[in-house]
Amino acid sequence: MLDLADKLIIMDNTIIKGMTTELNCICSFIAAGYQVSIPYGNCARYDFIADKDNKLIRVQVKSSSWTDESKTAFMFYARSTHINSKGVKQQKYDEQQIDYFATFFEGQCYVVPVAECSIAKTLRFEPPQSGQLKGINFAIDYEINKVLK
Repeated sequence: MLDLADKLIIMDNTIIKGMTTELNCICSFIAAGYQVSIPYGNCARYDFIADKDNKLIRVQVKSSSWTDESKTAFMFYARSTHINSKGVKQQKYDEQQIDYFATFFEGQCYVVPVAECSIAKTLRFEPPQSGQLKGINFAIDYEINKVLK
């Protein structure tokens, strides 16, 4: 069982990973020619708004991790998690709240329309060993410059 100090270290590492992912995504959007606005406070369902050619998009950033040791795919959770006195509450995002999820993984920003996500989203670098391609999402198709043209 973890003691309080260990829990704080884990929490700090999670917070740092999230902040780093968000900053890398913001930098990627700026490099792609977007103006980026961050909402004041922590009350919006999106992390930032990206503006290009007078079109605004709401972006929620999520940290990603490898799906397994083979390192052929990574995933992120497409939901928010809040802990309060009543327990853990998880909530999905929808198209009324955000337009895209963004993540930064292995040096690249990936952007996924919220409509394509359920509870989690997996992006693959290589086809599965089974050879089945139906329902497979390849990471290259979700690179920022391919999704947001």
